[in-house]
Amino acid sequence: MRFTLLACDYDGTLARDGHVDDETAWDLARVRTSGRRLVLVTGRDLPTLRTVCPHLDLFDVVIAENGALLHRPGDGSEVALADPPPPALVERLHAGDVPVAVGRAVVFTWRPNEVAALEAITELGLGHQVILNREAVMVVPPGITKGTALRAALEDLRISPHNAVAVGDAENDHDLLAVAACGVAVGDAVPALRAHADRVTEAAGPEGTRQLVAALLADDLESWQVGARPVALGHAGDADVGWSPAGAPMLITGGSGSGKSTLVSALVESLTAVEYQTVVIDPEGDFEDLPDAITIGGPRSPAAIDEVTDVVEDGALATVVSVLAVPMEDRPGAVREVLSRLSELGRRLGRPHAVVVDEAHHAFPGDAPVDAEALPAGLVLVSNAPAGLQRDVLDGVETVVAVGDDAGAVLREVAKAIDAAPPAGDAHGDAVAWRVGDAELTWFTPLAARHRRRRHSAKLVAGDVGEGERLVVTGPDDALSLEVRNLSEMVRTAEGVDDATWAHHLAEGDWARWVRDVVGDDELADAIDAIAAKDLDADAARRELREEVTSRYPDLDAA
Repeated sequence: MRFTLLACDYDGTLARDGHVDDETAWDLARVRTSGRRLVLVTGRDLPTLRTVCPHLDLFDVVIAENGALLHRPGDGSEVALADPPPPALVERLHAGDVPVAVGRAVVFTWRPNEVAALEAITELGLGHQVILNREAVMVVPPGITKGTALRAALEDLRISPHNAVAVGDAENDHDLLAVAACGVAVGDAVPALRAHADRVTEAAGPEGTRQLVAALLADDLESWQVGARPVALGHAGDADVGWSPAGAPMLITGGSGSGKSTLVSALVESLTAVEYQTVVIDPEGDFEDLPDAITIGGPRSPAAIDEVTDVVEDGALATVVSVLAVPMEDRPGAVREVLSRLSELGRRLGRPHAVVVDEAHHAFPGDAPVDAEALPAGLVLVSNAPAGLQRDVLDGVETVVAVGDDAGAVLREVAKAIDAAPPAGDAHGDAVAWRVGDAELTWFTPLAARHRRRRHSAKLVAGDVGEGERLVVTGPDDALSLEVRNLSEMVRTAEGVDDATWAHHLAEGDWARWVRDVVGDDELADAIDAIAAKDLDADAARRELREEVTSRYPDLDAA
C-alpha cells in the first residue's frame, strides 16, 4: 500500500450545503476499514463543525480553523497551533462595522470584507493573513495554513507526506494539496486549484471525492498513474536527470575511483532532503557518518533486524544498517532477511521509500537463490561488478546508471548479462543513464554531495578495502605474499613479520604509500614516513606505528 492517508477539505469537497450525505460517509468508513488513516481539514471552527457533521469520529485527526487547531476525536484532545486573535484586531473590525465571528485563533467574516480586514492588519502592523474560501473570509495568524497543520497531523500519526493524498475545492486548499504526494481537486474546484492539482476528478464536489475513494480502494491510485516525485541525480544541460523512489530497482555501477560513491551519497542526501524515508544497507562502513542518520550495527556487532524495523516504523528519515560484522559468506542471507522485512513494512506502511544496497554483488551473488517478490520497492543496487549479480535481481532493474570513463563498456556488460540489446552510441560525460530497453543513452553531470564524507573508519579498521586495493607484503626477497585488507591487519602484519620484511617495506615507503593512496589519510602517512626517517630499532618503530594508528583510529585495539 503506497497511499496510507487521505486528507479531505470539508465544505464543497465532502459536504454540500454544510452536510455530508450517507453515501459519502459510507465511503469514508470504507477508507478507514482498508487500514488507511483519515484527516479532515476545514476552515470552520470546531464548535460549528460539530453542529453540522455527526461523522467526526470517522477521522483520526480533525484540523479546524484553517490549520490553527488540531483535534483528535478518539480521545477528545486538542492542540492549538496558533495564538488567539489579538483583541485590538477584533476591536478594530467591530469599530468598522465589520461582522465577525471569533474562533480560537481565526477571525471569520464574509466577502467583501476582505479589504477592511487587510486595512486593519496594516494599520495595526500585524503579520496576519487574509485567506479566502469562496465567499468566506478568514483572518489567520502568520504562518498558519491547512498545509502546515497537515504536516503536524502527519507527524502525529507517523505518516510521511509521500504516502498522503489530499483533496479540496477552494482557494485555501492550495497548501493542503501541495503537502501531499497526490493533490486532487474536485471537478468544480476554483480554476487555480484545478490548474495546480496533480489530478482533477470528473465529478464535482462530494461525488468527485467518492471517485477518488473508489480509485484509492481499487488499486491504490495505480490506474491514475500518480508517480512518485523524482529526485535529481544530476543535470544534462538545462534538464534534470532524475529517479523516482518507490518504484522499480535502479542499478548504479562504476569502478573504483569513478565517482560512484559520491553519486550515491548525493542521491541519499537528495532523498532525505525531500523527506523520502531511506534505508542504506552498508557492508563496509561507507555510510557510518551519514548526517542525521540512525546507524544500527557496527564493525563488531551485527544489526538486529527487529531494531531496524522498529526504527523505520517509528519514522526515522535515514537509517544505516551496518553488516560489516557479518562474515562475508553469511551476508547474502543477512541482507535478504533485512530486505524481506523492509518489504513487509512497505506493503503495510508505504515506506521506506528507497533502500540502497551497497556492494550489491555480495548481497546477491549469481549462485544465491532470491525471491524477487520479497524485495522492497525503491531498491537502489550499487555494484562495481554488475554482471555478478543474481539474474532475477538484474532482470528487475529498470534504470542503469554508470559512472566513470568505462561507463559505456559497463553498460554493454549489463546488457549482455540480461540478454538485452545494448544501448546505442558511446558514453561521454561523467555519468550515463540507460533505461533498460531504450536504444538511447542520457549522459549527465552528477550532483555533488553537499556533505563531504570522511573516510569510512569502520571499513578501514576492520573491513576490506577491496580487491586490487590491498597492500601486498612480500619482503625483500619476495618470499612472502600477505594481503593487508585494513589498518588492523596492517599493524598486526607489521608486528608479526620478521625484522627484515618490516624494515624493507618501511624503507621503501610501502606502508605510508598504502595509507596515503588507499586509506586516504595523508596525516597518518606523513607520520609513518617520519618513523622511517628516525634511527629506531624494529620494535621501537613498530610501537610508534601502533601508537600513530590507534591515536587516529581508537577502534583499532578492539578490532
